[in-house]
Amino acid sequence: MEKLKNYIAVFDIDDTILRVNSSKIIALAAHRQGMMKTRDLLNGILHIFFYKYNLRDPLKIIDSMGEWVKGTEINRLRELVDSIFESEIVKAIRPEIIKEIKYHQSNNAETVILSSALSQICNPTASYL
Repeated sequence: MEKLKNYIAVFDIDDTILRVNSSKIIALAAHRQGMMKTRDLLNGILHIFFYKYNLRDPLKIIDSMGEWVKGTEINRLRELVDSIFESEIVKAIRPEIIKEIKYHQSNNAETVILSSALSQICNPTASYL
């Protein structure tokens, strides 16, 4: 019988596990690969400004920022993330977080990623860690 975990350690992807926000990495890669128009990239930057200064409802910002993926096949989004995972996502992982996660795991903690980041980022990051 598996031993019960002592506690739960919860980690967020953006600006905790990663040094940056994963959306920024994805948006820049999508723009480089022609999946995102320059206009959509600039719109995203504008919405970040709105969010930072509480000038617009965050739910409306999220809806608007996700517009660029409308109509994109999920496999294409997976391919995008796969193409940048090692070169950009893994390199953005904070080394001290890896130590922190290992510490909690060695102390019989259930480690959980709780994030609003795309599952295409969360799942491979969790597997990597």
